[in-house]
Amino acid sequence: MEKAYFEKNKVNHERQANGY
Repeated sequence: MEKAYFEKNKVNHERQANGY
């Protein structure tokens, strides 16, 4: 569960960095 949350957070951070 922790790992899944970390992965999702990472994806969201990359999305914001790309402006999506």
